[in-house]
Amino acid sequence: MAAEPVEYDERLALTAAELDRLATRLRRLSAAAWTTRRAPVVALLRQLADVERSVSRGSPHDVPAVPDHAMGDAVATIGGDALDVLSGYPDDRQLAVMLSAVRAALDATR
Repeated sequence: MAAEPVEYDERLALTAAELDRLATRLRRLSAAAWTTRRAPVVALLRQLADVERSVSRGSPHDVPAVPDHAMGDAVATIGGDALDVLSGYPDDRQLAVMLSAVRAALDATR
């Protein structure tokens, strides 16, 4: 069941802000810092693509291999695409999945 539009929009904005915070953090990481951070970010990219695919009912596609120095941009792009779909086709459950995944990645990349 869908939430009230204002409440959903607020959670959408919160998710966008957390996604931006993560992308900014990833863009600032040194090469050595990626040793323990790569796996959680790759997992997040797959989750973001899954959210977009689930909501849009699009055909499955793999997340391309992304070099460490481009991970922040990949998170911003794939996450932005997922947010765009969620904005047009509200889905409370998928928005909650996305916010939780982004926050887990934020914790894993400290």
